[in-house]
Amino acid sequence: MKGAEYGIIPNIIACLMRMNQLLIESHDRFLNGPNPYSQRTKAIETFEALGFTLFHVSKRDLEYSFLRDRY
Repeated sequence: MKGAEYGIIPNIIACLMRMNQLLIESHDRFLNGPNPYSQRTKAIETFEALGFTLFHVSKRDLEYSFLRDRY
C-alpha cells in the first residue's frame, strides 16, 4: 500500500493494542503536499501514545522499528 500506510493507522488501532513489536516501512516519496513527512511524524506520535518505543531507524530512513513492553 505504497503511500497509503498512514491512512490505515486509525483503522488498525485495536489490532495494534494486541502487538508488542511493529515495523513500518515509510513511502513518503509517494505522498503529495507541502510536507509529506508530517504524516510520518504523526504516525510515530500515535505509536508512542499507544506505548510503543521507537528503537531503530534504518540507514535509508525508510523502516521504523517499535517495541512495547505491555499489551
